[in-house]
Amino acid sequence: MIRENFRPTNVTEISFASFATNPPSFTKNTKLNKVQKLGLNYEKRAQEYIESLGETREAEEFVCLFNPWIVYGFHNSPVANFCQPDCLLLNKREKKITIIEVKLSHTGDSWKQLRQLYEPVIRNLYLGDIGIALLEVCKWYDPHTQFPETYYYAEDILKAETGKIGIHIYKPRGRG
Repeated sequence: MIRENFRPTNVTEISFASFATNPPSFTKNTKLNKVQKLGLNYEKRAQEYIESLGETREAEEFVCLFNPWIVYGFHNSPVANFCQPDCLLLNKREKKITIIEVKLSHTGDSWKQLRQLYEPVIRNLYLGDIGIALLEVCKWYDPHTQFPETYYYAEDILKAETGKIGIHIYKPRGRG
């Protein structure tokens, strides 16, 4: 979910980024509504699916980081900000990070989170020669949903294309 005071970020505005050692205090005692609970259940199933894909390949090649809290700051601002991507899929062999946002339904909000928040923060976090791929994993896909950028259908999550944004449809069997 995008905060009301969200503003697009670009990598040159970020002065620092690092993995947070603890979750921010504002995450405690958060009450979820029914739709949010459904979304978290789907996210958990999708993360299990993503992890299983990495296990089918060489064990040392892929590392999955699920829901990592990242603290970052802007130049000339004393305020620390936090973000939490649903998954960072690190491909050691290709020196590539796939940033994954999981949604029940395909939405333009995922573009904002991926392109305007997570990508600049991750670029600052992983300085150097590393490729970044962006991916929305969703259960329900409507091709008429407004999306600010051309995207591709990512059939294989592990082969997400660097520099592009892809959509992967995952429909788990059974509940969720």
